[in-house]
Amino acid sequence: MKFDDYLCECKQISKIISENKFRYEELMNETLEKIETQKYSLGGLYIHRGYFCPSRIIDIISNVSRGKYSTCKKRDYTYSFDKNGLLILVKQGKITEFIQMEELFELGIAFCGKKDIQSVSKCEYYEDGRIKEYSYFICDSFKNKVIQMTKEKYEYTDQAIIVNYVTFMQNKQYIRKSPILIEEQYSFEIINEHFLKYSYYQIYPKNPLSKMRYFEYTDKESLFERFI
Repeated sequence: MKFDDYLCECKQISKIISENKFRYEELMNETLEKIETQKYSLGGLYIHRGYFCPSRIIDIISNVSRGKYSTCKKRDYTYSFDKNGLLILVKQGKITEFIQMEELFELGIAFCGKKDIQSVSKCEYYEDGRIKEYSYFICDSFKNKVIQMTKEKYEYTDQAIIVNYVTFMQNKQYIRKSPILIEEQYSFEIINEHFLKYSYYQIYPKNPLSKMRYFEYTDKESLFERFI
């Protein structure tokens, strides 16, 4: 995929913004009827959805915390699940995200207040439950426009997890008025349940230099549970 493909995808998201930006009350009423259980977390304010961010790698490659479970009154996120254990609602401050799952596809629409759609997310999963693709769109709902998109595509081999990571920006407030595209590829090798190594290089604009990193995961969840 190149510029035209990403522009086309952003236009599709613009249509989702237009169709849903006045549906807050309707979506809330539909969702409240389905809630069965709730969980809470603390921290993770700098990534989408905090502890339950669909990305398996964002905290690894950016050194930003996902946060942790919270059982006390102090909490940043409230997660609501339906009777099948599917996440359907996320609340964090003024942000409310409605999540709809249909077979192997997931759509998330996050409102700031009741009329401003802040972001849209899309996920696709393999039949075995592993994530296949995760896209996150930062939106300007007043203009029905996507400002920035990130996309992660996952492939699994016996030796490694390969992730193609794309950043696409088309906000004319930047110095460059033409869209900005950066494509990177990451290769992750799990050493044990709390330690991995990974390498990455930039595909576009082309940079042949590959870099190697090591990551130690200190949460109770193992890396095997995260990726598999």
